[in-house]
Amino acid sequence: MFNGTTPDLVGNGVFSLVLTDTNGDVYSDGVDYAEFNQASGTNDYCYIERTTNSSIPDGGTVLVSFNYYGVGSAPVGLDLYA
Repeated sequence: MFNGTTPDLVGNGVFSLVLTDTNGDVYSDGVDYAEFNQASGTNDYCYIERTTNSSIPDGGTVLVSFNYYGVGSAPVGLDLYA
């Protein structure tokens, strides 16, 4: 849930964000939200925040899809089968 323009932590090692509403409509990076990374030691934290002119309602629910890169060679992912 986005409140105001306070940044929210998405995670460490996260990239290629796609934000949608609960109907699947896609929000625009740089228009509706801003994505930025902040390094801390060996970690790279990803944050998102609503822009002041965002079409995302204050307190609105947003679905966040992203890719993740981890350290080492352990595979990361999720397979869904119908």
